[in-house]
Amino acid sequence: MGISSYSRAVLTGGAGSYRRKVEVIGMSGGSFNYIYSKLEFECVGYMQDAEMDDLVKDLVKVLHDLEWWQSCDSSEETYRKTVAEFKKKWFITSRNERLKGYVNERIEKMRKELYELLGAEEGGRND
Repeated sequence: MGISSYSRAVLTGGAGSYRRKVEVIGMSGGSFNYIYSKLEFECVGYMQDAEMDDLVKDLVKVLHDLEWWQSCDSSEETYRKTVAEFKKKWFITSRNERLKGYVNERIEKMRKELYELLGAEEGGRND
């Protein structure tokens, strides 16, 4: 979800009363100054905690869809769907279920790494 855009300066007015105006071209959103992108760039992957990283990633999705809806680049329906998914995950699903998921992900990752060190496929033998 990065930002890709460019801008140009335009002089408006006349007869010695010029004003500089910056136009952003090729970009959606903007009603909240792209706060979702700043949060993503500054925080996602840097929280030093898998659960917090996931929460921030999911919040970035909510903020993105809110900003795009408020900027008339997407629908309220899209935003409301993202909010519902966020609430289901973070307010309805039990924390223990989420934490068990993180444990299982880490165990699976470690299992694959260890089998790679052995030069064997998972569950197979390589004598």
